[in-house]
Amino acid sequence: MSTVISPLQKTVSETLWNQDATVRMIERGYKDRRGYWVPGPLAWAYHCTETFDPHYLDKGFPTPNRPFPRLPYFPWLFAKMLQEPVVFFPKSREMLLSWCVTAYCVWHCQVFPGTQVII
Repeated sequence: MSTVISPLQKTVSETLWNQDATVRMIERGYKDRRGYWVPGPLAWAYHCTETFDPHYLDKGFPTPNRPFPRLPYFPWLFAKMLQEPVVFFPKSREMLLSWCVTAYCVWHCQVFPGTQVII
């Protein structure tokens, strides 16, 4: 017994696979043509940056430097920045969007020399 897949089902399946692959690349990185590991923007933010928490005393931390937070919407956010040439996000003060956009832009400039960024 064979299963018949419609063109729409095939397109949806390919789209979902591409989205999953993008999220994996964002979180883990990938190997370039020369065999070097290139961290994805979110992996780079998690492992190579720190944030400044002005409320560190209120939270009971000894210093204001914190590792880049791991929030559930970050993979989606970084995927949108990777997939779209121009992105507009509504913003609130506690969502860390400024940090995410800045981290993505710095990562992009480091991975792709000659990149120019406007924030």
